[in-house]
Amino acid sequence: MRRALEEAFHDDARVTRELVDAYRNRLLLSGPAGAYRGLTGPLPRERLAVDLAKVETPTLVVWGEDDALIPLRAGRKAAGTLPHARLVTIPACGHLPMEECPDALEAAMVEFLRGLRRPPP
Repeated sequence: MRRALEEAFHDDARVTRELVDAYRNRLLLSGPAGAYRGLTGPLPRERLAVDLAKVETPTLVVWGEDDALIPLRAGRKAAGTLPHARLVTIPACGHLPMEECPDALEAAMVEFLRGLRRPPP
């Protein structure tokens, strides 16, 4: 678990014993282990395709600039395909901004949601 988190984080120093234990404890509950394996295991050959160009919902795409698991170019591509997307990148942040950079993620989300409350031009 520690290695997986260190690979996901930009700053390995933020992978504390408490964080590792919290993730490990979630997997000890009934059911989450199967869900975790489903998320991290090999993808089936036939995947459900989602046409991002047809998603009409305003979408916030948040990406850690130092994501070592899924490169930023994938986030740029997704945001460029979604018709109503806004891409926010978080510097010095890896794959798990909600864990590693929660304040920056919260600020991006609040700004995005506030923008939705404004009437369109």
